[in-house]
Amino acid sequence: MAHELDTRDNGAAAFVSLRQSAWHQLGTIVADELSFDEAMHLGGLDYPLALRPLTTSLPIEGASGDEIDTLDIAVPGHRAVVRADRNLVLGVVSDRYELVTNREAMQMVDVLVNDGLAVIETAGVLREGADAWMAIRFTGEQIDAAGENGGDEIKFYGLVRTNHNGKASVQVATTPVRVVCANTLAMALGNGQTTVRSVLHMGSQARTKVQDAAKSLWSGTLQDAEKMAAAFAAMQRTPISEAQFEAAVLDVLCPMPEEPSAEASKLAQALFPSRVMKATETRFRIQELWVSGTGQQGACTAWDAYNACTESLDHFDTVTVKGERLTALLPTGKLAQLKADVFGRLLALSA
Repeated sequence: MAHELDTRDNGAAAFVSLRQSAWHQLGTIVADELSFDEAMHLGGLDYPLALRPLTTSLPIEGASGDEIDTLDIAVPGHRAVVRADRNLVLGVVSDRYELVTNREAMQMVDVLVNDGLAVIETAGVLREGADAWMAIRFTGEQIDAAGENGGDEIKFYGLVRTNHNGKASVQVATTPVRVVCANTLAMALGNGQTTVRSVLHMGSQARTKVQDAAKSLWSGTLQDAEKMAAAFAAMQRTPISEAQFEAAVLDVLCPMPEEPSAEASKLAQALFPSRVMKATETRFRIQELWVSGTGQQGACTAWDAYNACTESLDHFDTVTVKGERLTALLPTGKLAQLKADVFGRLLALSA
């Protein structure tokens, strides 16, 4: 599938979402708050993992040089990560790799949910189990109070994303988001970068380090919320010019194509006018959202500019994302990074 969501044994997509439409209408939508175990099950995250010895087959040749048999020998220094319920090899790793299951990686979520400090929003599995994530929304009187921002609803999210094919570390992230048209829109703190901490699957303390990273990162959520509320208020008070909008938003989301050099192919030169026309039309649509998009008041502020950015990316497919769009929407994905870049530029104008 293009969305790369895994499929559970009952045929449903391995994705659960709280009170929001599942991606491409797949997965499970629930009306009530999820327990940790329910999220693990409905999101398809409760599959077993194992490390297995890695072997290779060498040919055994007869006197005439023909292969008469094979000999299986161990591959030193490497093991296979196996999804045990399907006997599926997810990846090959070094013998220093420590297996961290989905439940172990996300155990801190269970603690926060039980203490009434977080609500699980989404959980899911990608690429047959190679990647899994769980996203939470922080709750509590202080967090809710910090999220009040002139009628706009500001929420603050955490994410644990883990990988089992050896291509990525376990990631713990925190990102404040504003809900617009029922879509969660990732944005960033301060310099426009989502706060992410990575833990390698190496050494005997990998599991403990994941929990420590979550505790350390998420303990500052209230301070982050207060900081973001102040940033949002500053952006709402700051009108910006068309030139500033162009530099902070349009040039990030849809830069104008550069004219091909004289040495470029005839095809590149022939396509250049149509590429310019397409970019111009897209930039015009984004600028319209700045003035008259969803919830805009026509003030043309930095806050309105950010809303134009998020609405264009989430509702109008302004940026083409090859492969997995759901991954691109996560706090470490391409679309979220674009939003963070725009947010950082607009915040700088509001200082």
